[in-house]
Formats: sequence, structure tokens, C-alpha cells
Amino acid sequence: MPERLLTSRTELDAALLQLLPLAQQSIRIFDGDLSSFPLESPERIALLQEFLRRPNTRLTLVLQHPGPSQTGCPRLVQLARQHGHTFTWLQAPESLANLQDAMVLIDAEHALLRFHREQPRGKCIEADARACHPYAKRFESILAEGCSAVAHTPLGL
Repeated sequence: MPERLLTSRTELDAALLQLLPLAQQSIRIFDGDLSSFPLESPERIALLQEFLRRPNTRLTLVLQHPGPSQTGCPRLVQLARQHGHTFTWLQAPESLANLQDAMVLIDAEHALLRFHREQPRGKCIEADARACHPYAKRFESILAEGCSAVAHTPLGL
């Protein structure tokens, strides 16, 4: 089943847990504040940790409002500190503030899409690079807008 409609928060969460272990090279996430795709659970952090320990992998996280995840996701912050060379955490520019969707792209062939962050509806695409291609292009265009790096180390003396 390469594509399926998801209609509940439970289905979205299950699809994320199903897709994360499939990642071999890249995980790309775009979201408002990580509320669409929560990553802070020990199980999800363990999957990300396992992925980032492999050679030639890259995790790119682009958030419109990174503040809540910086303060409310200590495991994710620690993961970013440990794997800073393969984990890129970015803030989307204000010019993209009107975007209301969210996406997780796994390699070039799997995707989890949330049509609107306020609604628990989405789509899961499995093993279909052709269907994922428009979303990969969209992610690249988001990056091209000029995202800024998110600090994941405390500042001060």
C-alpha cells in the first residue's frame, strides 16, 4: 500500500513510528513547532539516535517556531548536541509564517504529510519516490527561503 489517508492523531503517530526505522540516508522534517510530529518520546529519540549513528546520514529539522522544542524537548536538544555534524536544526523565515502544513520526508521514497496542523488529517506515502518528489522539491524551496540556524547550546557565562 504505497499511499494511504490518515484521519486521526493515532494514525499519524503510528505512521511516524513505522516510517522512522526505514530511514537510510536522510530524514527531513518541516513543522510549526514539532506538535504535528512529536519526537521527544524515548522510543522516537532512540530511533533517531540509531539513525544518526550510521555513516552518511542527515537529519534536517525546519521549524517555524523552534522555541517550544528548545525548552520542552531536552532529549532532542541533547541529540542535536551529540550529532551536530549530522543534525541540522533550522528556523523558517517569517516569510513562511502562513504555511500551515507539516511533513516528514524519509530518504527519497517515504513521506508523512499533515495537510493542516490544526486538523488530524494526513497522508502516508511508502516506497514511492515519484509521489514523494513534489514534497522533496517543496522542502528544498523552504530551505532556499533562507532558514537560520537554531542554537541548541545554552548561552551565557
